Amino acid sequence: MDIIGLRYVGWNGEIYLCESYNPRQGFWMQNVDNPEDRRCISERAIDRTFHRVRMTYGAWNHLALYEKLGRTPTMHDLVALTSVIPEMTHKTLQQNRLTDVWGNLTDRGRAVLAVPENEREQYWDTLRG
Repeated sequence: MDIIGLRYVGWNGEIYLCESYNPRQGFWMQNVDNPEDRRCISERAIDRTFHRVRMTYGAWNHLALYEKLGRTPTMHDLVALTSVIPEMTHKTLQQNRLTDVWGNLTDRGRAVLAVPENEREQYWDTLRG
């Protein structure tokens, strides 16, 4: 199934990774910040109480600033150089594990930036977990 391996935001605001599917039980989700928090959720919960974490247009622009500036962009950089809402794009990048809680690029974020700009979205779609 195309749900397995993707990240979801649960009803509680936590990020879950879909690990597997059992036709008798549903989808097994594991909290990415607390691996002991593992839940089996109904198929009906997908897109109702568990929503896929996606990259937004603003988050792509925010990520591109890391490359353009060669450093972590400040709030001033984000406001002056893009039309994004910094709080929203920071949250999206963090949920997708491209940045840490302080806004620094993670290894995953650096890997996405290493791909040519016109191929990043396609590369992003191939990433799991």
